[in-house]
Amino acid sequence: MTSRKHLCPVLLVGFLSLPLVALERQNVTFKVFQFPPNMAPRIDGNPEDWNIVPDDYAIGMDQFADTEQGHGANIDRKNLDVRIKVGWVKGQHRLYFQYEAHGTTRLTASPPMASTAQRRVSRA
Repeated sequence: MTSRKHLCPVLLVGFLSLPLVALERQNVTFKVFQFPPNMAPRIDGNPEDWNIVPDDYAIGMDQFADTEQGHGANIDRKNLDVRIKVGWVKGQHRLYFQYEAHGTTRLTASPPMASTAQRRVSRA
């Protein structure tokens, strides 16, 4: 029982120090654009709403490298080039993201569960 009593404070200190380790790039600040209330971006697939956001708000591929283990440092931008912009509207509890991807890498989605279930039913 005594060893458990001493173990709890040690574990508590360990868990409280985890967030400090997670901040790998403490000197990096990402900009978030504040949209005027009458110009909030619509989620309709049309990127024109984001034309008012300056380019220096974009987070590019150079920011995506794994800072801890070095993965993703040699990405061929002809295969995949990504830019992300983040925005918000004062008074709303939402963040808006614009994700732009260009290149020859093809992203595919797996079939929805419903269609898989329908195929199984039709075979029976």
